[in-house]
Amino acid sequence: MQNVYGYVGTSETTSRSSSGGAFMAIAKAFFDEYGEKARALGVVFGEDLNVEYAVAETFDACRAFQGSKYVQSDATGTIDRVVNLLNEGFAVLFVGTPCVAAGVKKAVAARTLASERLWTVDLICHGTPDKRVWRDYLSWLEKRRGARPVEYSFRYKKVAWRGYPVYVKLSDGKEIVDTYEARTYVRAFLKGATMREACFRCPFKNLDRCGDLTIGDFWGAEASFDQDEAKRGVSLILENSEKGAAIIERMRRDAEVEGTRLQKIDDDVFMRRQDNLKRALPKPPQYDAFWDAYKKDGFDAAVRRAGFFTWKGRLRARGIWLLKKVGLYSALKK
Repeated sequence: MQNVYGYVGTSETTSRSSSGGAFMAIAKAFFDEYGEKARALGVVFGEDLNVEYAVAETFDACRAFQGSKYVQSDATGTIDRVVNLLNEGFAVLFVGTPCVAAGVKKAVAARTLASERLWTVDLICHGTPDKRVWRDYLSWLEKRRGARPVEYSFRYKKVAWRGYPVYVKLSDGKEIVDTYEARTYVRAFLKGATMREACFRCPFKNLDRCGDLTIGDFWGAEASFDQDEAKRGVSLILENSEKGAAIIERMRRDAEVEGTRLQKIDDDVFMRRQDNLKRALPKPPQYDAFWDAYKKDGFDAAVRRAGFFTWKGRLRARGIWLLKKVGLYSALKK
């Protein structure tokens, strides 16, 4: 069994991150090690909120990789970019879903490149949605709102760490924060209705990981971290190789200096709520209804037919909003 850690970064870092900011701590260790010969690859929002891989030449540029992006990324040419950078003498930090990370490692090994200069970080992945659905969702939201989405956050920390709160900024300057309408895409994603068929047969949903490190949300962190830290978000880190252990040691030294926290976690604690490390996502009962409607009549028909955008749901969401506004929601929930 590999060593497992919980990590909490500074308040500034965690506010920008999906959980505890582990990726930025790894990126700092990487750029400290290789300096100007370091290059990192990660996922960013590109033009028109298209999700794609980009190269960061500095530690600060890695901030663009922060935050979850629950969309199939455009990985065209990504493996070749890694190979070319290694050939040019650069060190490469790659972070991505385990299926893409495994492809990167396999390509580097096959071409007998300097793999010691390649650091790989794979993500604890729920699944990869079909990117067609993301594009159609943005068009659907634009049609309903009369303005184009220009910024999007799947995990809006100003609301909460848990619950996957959503933030959308529109081209007319208006902002949508965690409404039933804005959450429609995330709701379908969490249920698995938008996934590619291959995700239901994913070979990486276990502890046999392909990256030097694996990172994700540490659900159940309250058992190991204090309330304030757990509220801000805590990252889970799996150490999968000797290189991963060396990275963890660098992070440990940085944590002592910077006042962040890196704590070893027992396996019986972290595995309690990590379903994505236990088994592949099961195909949901709404899957066929969603895709039958999507292929025939488009996104709006699909989310209505599969129950992700209904008048009952909208009414319930409005009621919860009113209860929160008058301060009764938490009491009634208890």
